[in-house]
Amino acid sequence: MISIEQKILACSTELNPDPYQQQRMRHLMSHDIDVDHLINMAIKEGLSGLLYKSLMKSGMLETLGHRQRERLQSLYYQTVVFNLKLIHELKEVLHLLNQKKIQVHSLENNSIVKI
Repeated sequence: MISIEQKILACSTELNPDPYQQQRMRHLMSHDIDVDHLINMAIKEGLSGLLYKSLMKSGMLETLGHRQRERLQSLYYQTVVFNLKLIHELKEVLHLLNQKKIQVHSLENNSIVKI
């Protein structure tokens, strides 16, 4: 049987949740939840940033305890900083490859070609 925390994580994987998905998140969060367990699961699955954004967009972030909100926020911004560094390094590599006339094709994310 799937736990409510697993359902919340599954619901939080949408990058841009529409109003229906936000309502679903609010409904799932209205259950009796072990929030610390939810956060630990999100960390283990690499979904803490998406959980943070989803809770924020659905207006449910404020239902968490102060320590839990701060933990999720900290994890979210650590990921943002890491991604910004990664993008910066990738731009440098792509620039060098471009100077040498080496074409780069992304197999997974076409937006990388536009960097």
